[in-house]
Amino acid sequence: VLREDGTVRGTLLNNADATQVERQVAQWKNVIAVEAGYGEIVGLQKDGTVVVARDRNRPEYRGISSWKDLVSITISRSRSVHLVGICRDGTVVAAGHESLYQSETYQYAIRKACDVFSWREICAVACGHYYTMGLKKDGTVVVTGDNDVAQAKGGISLWRDIVSVAGGDRHAVGLKKDGTVEAVGWNYFGQREVSDWKDIVSVACGLNHTAGLKKDGTVVAVGQNECGQCNVSDWKNVIAIVAGENCTVGICSDGSVVRNDYGRMKNG
Repeated sequence: VLREDGTVRGTLLNNADATQVERQVAQWKNVIAVEAGYGEIVGLQKDGTVVVARDRNRPEYRGISSWKDLVSITISRSRSVHLVGICRDGTVVAAGHESLYQSETYQYAIRKACDVFSWREICAVACGHYYTMGLKKDGTVVVTGDNDVAQAKGGISLWRDIVSVAGGDRHAVGLKKDGTVEAVGWNYFGQREVSDWKDIVSVACGLNHTAGLKKDGTVVAVGQNECGQCNVSDWKNVIAIVAGENCTVGICSDGSVVRNDYGRMKNG
């Protein structure tokens, strides 16, 4: 949780190093954004630098100590294998956990997903399993990587009037100015079945599901529903959504939070 004073309260669920991570995060100051990944929490500080709290099994991201002038950060939804940041000038930086595995195939895939240094005029990014997407100021989208989404590069290059992007494990979506949604990548669970969506103002992707916030404050979702992450049809007065690996979370206009996971809806 990011507090108004720039401090953070955070933990790792079902992790032996949760207490250690909590202590690290409690020392952070002047944080303006946070991202939670698999075994780690990343914070963007007011000065444009990045701080990371991790469990003992997570190696460090390579080269992020030199990052500066960042305005946003994003972690991939797939075991947090890479981290992406947008700089104030619209360029992009990325770093991976290349030491997690020593296989040549893995290292090649990470390098492809982090091949963003030539990008310019980027205003938003989304990333997932070995891929990174960048939304340009002109409403077009660029992509790099080594998976189903990256292989759909030809289709993505035709996207126009995109205002936001979201990435799942092996699928990605783009929200258009007219409230409709484009989707590419894996569709095994139906996570790309968004062609009939209208009046969407925000999109979010979990591992294998996609959620959309409508103009009227209701929410729609498609894809894997093993944990109840798509059971959102009765949500109302929602003003923001986010999707985790197997959950969907909504913030309501009265400040309350609704969350679906493991077949339950929680309010708090």
